[in-house]
Amino acid sequence: MQGNDGLYDAAELGIAHLNEVTASNESIESLFYGALINVFSALDESELMQINAFPDDGNAEEFQTMFLDMLNDMPEPIAWTEEEMFQLVVSEAIGIMNGFVLPDIDFVGRIDPLLSPAFWFDVNVA
Repeated sequence: MQGNDGLYDAAELGIAHLNEVTASNESIESLFYGALINVFSALDESELMQINAFPDDGNAEEFQTMFLDMLNDMPEPIAWTEEEMFQLVVSEAIGIMNGFVLPDIDFVGRIDPLLSPAFWFDVNVA
């Protein structure tokens, strides 16, 4: 929870390597969209397809290991055009935000840009 100092510190953000960030909507939006851009910048099309193909009921530790390995191996140049990156980020953001405002949606945790442009996390309606 943000204190009264007008800043988010590393503990409040849950990100140890960040310095203090101004407590504003713009700062939070920048961190949110920047994180999505960084994730998609680190993935190429085949990696994104591997993520999409990972079984919904697959081993979570196996998925995490695969995903972290992908993030550590950034393609040069970035695999996506500016327009593709825009679409990836916007669609993922919509899916994430819908998960917070639509109580009957259960996240599976799979990025799915090719099959579901409106919800880039596959969701199951309860």
